[in-house]
Amino acid sequence: MKALHFFISLILFFTIFPSCSKDTESHPNMRRYETWSSLEETAFVPLHMPKKLSEISKHAFPWAGIVSHHLLADVVIDEYFFALSKKRNVDTFFILSPGHYGVNTETYSLTHGYWAVENGFVETDIDKTERLAKRLKVQLDESAFDFEHGVSTLIPYIKKYFKSAKVVAICYDWDARFSLPMAKTLAESLDLFFGIEARKENFLLISSDFSHRGDLVATAERDNRSLRFFNAPSLETWDLAACDNRPGIYALAHLGGNNMKVNLIYHTNSFELSNEAPDDITSYFFAYFY
Repeated sequence: MKALHFFISLILFFTIFPSCSKDTESHPNMRRYETWSSLEETAFVPLHMPKKLSEISKHAFPWAGIVSHHLLADVVIDEYFFALSKKRNVDTFFILSPGHYGVNTETYSLTHGYWAVENGFVETDIDKTERLAKRLKVQLDESAFDFEHGVSTLIPYIKKYFKSAKVVAICYDWDARFSLPMAKTLAESLDLFFGIEARKENFLLISSDFSHRGDLVATAERDNRSLRFFNAPSLETWDLAACDNRPGIYALAHLGGNNMKVNLIYHTNSFELSNEAPDDITSYFFAYFY
C-alpha cells in the first residue's frame, strides 16, 4: 500500500530527529521532539472528504474526544480540531497514546519535553505533568516520545487552533503490558484533572486508530463492534472498541460515568481515503464526548 507505506516512512523520519535548534535556548535542558510540521512535510490529500455524520450538539461542552493519529487522515483531523476550537477553549490537552515501538521504560511514560512545529512549538504543562507522575508513581521517560507519532502527529493541529494550549503527553505499551489494573490506575489518576470544574480548562484526547490490517469484510465486522461502544459509551461497553488504545478508552469510560454522551462526527478508513490496499485497512473514528 504505497500511501500508507510512505506515511509510515515519514513518521519514522520525523521522529528519529529529536535534535537541537535555536528554540532550545528558550527551553534549556528540555527534550525537543520533531513533528511533520517542523520538518515542513506536507500532509496527505485524500481522494475526497468522508461524509460528516453529525455536528457537535448545540448545548454540548465537549471535555474529551477520540481522534486518529494517522497522517493519512489529515483533512479529517484538521476539521476535528477546527470544530472543537469553535466550541470551546482548551488550556491543556491530556493526550493518551499507545506506545507504538515498545521503548517505554515506565508503565506510564511522561515527559517535560516540547514539540517543534512550523514557526513555533507546543510546550508541556509541567505542573500538571508532575502532579500526574506523582499520582502514577512514575519517573519521567523522555525518550519514549522520540518515535511516538501517537502524540507528535496531533501537535501541529493543536498549535494551529489552540495557539496557547499546552499538553500533558502520556503513552504506554498497550500491547505487552495491558491489564485491567493498569487501565484502572491510569483512569483513577486522571480523576483530579477531569472533575466538573477541571474540564473547563482540560481536554482528554484519546489518540487511537481502530481496526488494523483487515480486508473490507473483517474491517466492517470489527467496526460494527466498535460502534456498539460509540452508541452507548460506558464501563459496560468500553471493551467493545476494537482499537490500539484500550487503556485510553477505559479511562474515558471511567471518567465519563453513566451519563456520558457522544457525538460521532466521522467514521472512515484508509481504503476510503486512499483507494489503496483493500486487504490492509485501518479504520478511524472521530468523536466528541460531553
